[in-house]
Amino acid sequence: MLLKLFRCMIMFYDPWQDYLKIINESIENKEFLTTKEERQKKKEIKKELESIVEESSESIEYITEQILLLKLKPPYKIYLKSLGKHKFKESLSVALIFVNQFNSITNIGIAVEKASRVIFALRSYLNTEMFLEKKEVNLIYSISNWKSNLKYC
Repeated sequence: MLLKLFRCMIMFYDPWQDYLKIINESIENKEFLTTKEERQKKKEIKKELESIVEESSESIEYITEQILLLKLKPPYKIYLKSLGKHKFKESLSVALIFVNQFNSITNIGIAVEKASRVIFALRSYLNTEMFLEKKEVNLIYSISNWKSNLKYC
């Protein structure tokens, strides 16, 4: 829903189309990396950014982390051109917020579906015939009988 709203807002602004493409690319990329692959990719991203971005090493490290979390594909110079050099860092941060919100909404939907399945299963269990048959029980006798059975064990 949030993504649809964002898409509607952006339709009127042509420069924002690239921004929306970055967000969509990040959402659609379901690639999962091992720790080793992640470190390798981080090195590659950092190496490429050092040649195209004129920022401090801390800033490049931050941008590298953002690109890694967004799961963007190289070459990164394209993203720099589309988002603008002076707002690149902030634009990536905002894009990551949108992607995280989309993922959170998706996770909430999955959790609601699972919870509704559990509730349905519990209701089905409660509606079984086992609970339709009621019988009178002498609680004191049952407890004393249970205690005497424990003595012999």
